[in-house]
Amino acid sequence: MSRQNLTSRTLSALTDWVERTREHAPLLDDEADALLARLQQLESKASAISNLSDAPRTLGLYGYCGAGKTFLLSTLASSQPERLNVAPGGKHLDYLTHINPGNSATAMAVRFTRDEGDLPDRFALRLRLLSESELVQIFIAHYYANGAVRTLTDAQIQQRLAPLRALCQPQAHPVVHADDVAALADFWRETTPKRQQSLTEASWHQLATLLPALTLNERVRVYALLWGENQELTQQWLALAQALELLGNAPEVAAPLSLLVDAFSLPAEGFLLPGGAADERVQVCPLETNGQQPALSVPVATLALLTRELVLPLVDATQPHDTDLLDIPGAQPDHSLASCKTRWLLTCYRQRQQPDVLLVCNAAPERAAIIPAARALRRWVDDTQPQTQTQPNLVWAITPFDARFQGGQHLDEGVQRLLGKPGARWGALQALDARNVQRLVEWLGAALDDENRQARHAALETALTASAQALFQRYLGTESSEEARSRAEQEVRALQRQASRHGDVLEALLPAGRVQSADDDTPPGIIETTQAIFSESIDLFGDETASAPAPERQMSKSEQNPHRRWVNHVRHWAQQPDNAAALGLEPTTLRWLGETLAVASYRLKLDAQLDALANDEAQRHAALANFISWLGYAETPLAQRPASRINKGAAIFAPVASSRQRLTRLADQPVHAATRYVYDWLVALYTLACDNVGYRHPLDVNDRDRQALADLFAK
Repeated sequence: MSRQNLTSRTLSALTDWVERTREHAPLLDDEADALLARLQQLESKASAISNLSDAPRTLGLYGYCGAGKTFLLSTLASSQPERLNVAPGGKHLDYLTHINPGNSATAMAVRFTRDEGDLPDRFALRLRLLSESELVQIFIAHYYANGAVRTLTDAQIQQRLAPLRALCQPQAHPVVHADDVAALADFWRETTPKRQQSLTEASWHQLATLLPALTLNERVRVYALLWGENQELTQQWLALAQALELLGNAPEVAAPLSLLVDAFSLPAEGFLLPGGAADERVQVCPLETNGQQPALSVPVATLALLTRELVLPLVDATQPHDTDLLDIPGAQPDHSLASCKTRWLLTCYRQRQQPDVLLVCNAAPERAAIIPAARALRRWVDDTQPQTQTQPNLVWAITPFDARFQGGQHLDEGVQRLLGKPGARWGALQALDARNVQRLVEWLGAALDDENRQARHAALETALTASAQALFQRYLGTESSEEARSRAEQEVRALQRQASRHGDVLEALLPAGRVQSADDDTPPGIIETTQAIFSESIDLFGDETASAPAPERQMSKSEQNPHRRWVNHVRHWAQQPDNAAALGLEPTTLRWLGETLAVASYRLKLDAQLDALANDEAQRHAALANFISWLGYAETPLAQRPASRINKGAAIFAPVASSRQRLTRLADQPVHAATRYVYDWLVALYTLACDNVGYRHPLDVNDRDRQALADLFAK
């Protein structure tokens, strides 16, 4: 069995372990939904890694320099200069003359391959379509790109799901899977500003459980929340989703060559290139595993939006040999739906762990695009390129058409500075003359050979296993008391090196204050408006004498238990590598901090303190802030506190002398109040960590279940 299948099997076993153990381990049950959501994210990545074994080796070309990409395409995939010969349906065409003169920005990615496929002449084009969940991602990007967004809360999700639970029907072939929802959750977190990320992983787990069992009209009622229930967006999304449904949600369709060229072999507009009649339609055939399906009619504009990739067979062999060339277009600077889709394409391939190598030709067309371009490329590197690689697979290809040689601004230096780690994260190669091009081809041949591809896949698999192990580390801990104390000192020193970011740490540890409740007045979306006169609470098949109580919003476990909500918030925050990077910390340090505070909160009975304030949200928030600020020492007598390392002769958090008292001597070195507080907080944290050693809550996971978990990782 392959390593990929082994990892998928392990993740499935871990899911079963959580579901089984939560029944008799209340502390695990508190975070079980969040753990299951994270496991779904890992399963989504495991599936993508597994699919790489059947995917062709792929060289991606990304950026806004059409002339530069044309130069590379004609160099790597043509025996004739300035030509790119393709043969869809056996008809020989020059892509750079007949289909896309000048290699203008296209509405979708274009894959050039030596795999001719098996399509009839009448439907000679292979189009790869978006999935429903990917269509949701594009609309989320479109919504946030246009500003004026609303915060989405767990309460709103619970209110929307409550009437839909009774409508769930197991689908024989669900359109949406749990893996799709996990990828959607990742994208939502990437796109949503940090201050508006109030949706917990527990809610995403519930969505992953329910969405596969709902119909399209029921799913859109949930999706609409992700773009603020904007009626226009909901109508537009539903029309596109219905087109996908008409096509049987097929991953591919066969389409006629007339989408690309007319009867005179001139470029056609409206599909690959902008323009064309708005009401034009075309016949396409869905391609299923059981073969080609009957032709269906769809609008050309709709098909263009739903197509993520056009596949064109090459006439000539590629360099390196047997390599697909993937042209990922740059998006226009506007925020239209089509531009948002084009901008999202790099994310789409990142989620698929593709391409193997990415060549960049001008990543930033304008100064405002520098930060977004750097962010997108950094995510691609982090997700698809293991840290163990000895050479980068993100490479700037410097062609004669580079902006620096054409009198324009060379803004990619800003992108490269933000990426950091030249030679590790990214590299650069010249392709200015024949000698440079030959060196580029040789380098690509080495980077794309079977050995390097297999090494990348194995490293991705290893990293995935490590992520799963880190997720359950608190149940697998085998550290001795001395090792735990040594680890605590090491991590506190790491936090001390970033003491200037302490305010950011405290702010992140404390969740936002009172958020808008689902019971608050919110503008209804279009789907809610049309459903207002109906109620799913009426049981058409129940006992006639039974009364039907008015539906009430069900509170989630997190809403009922503020301590559980805070612990899940801290653990989720501490698990995000982006948060560690923003604070200048290693991910292991942030995970240690989150777990130390979570365990200490149970040991110091913060849960009971918050339960006693169940009816006063303001006091609960204040109690949490008090715990985070003073780490449980606010009410501890000075004599029982650890000694301060910055305020010699005093305890941590000792009150300073009053300004009204006369000083009898000056300190050897004046200490700023903020410095004293931060270092005292770190001493308190170290003491908390040491006191946590050996502590186990009576409602925590027992030894037998811990051993069963360890056995899963040992297999």
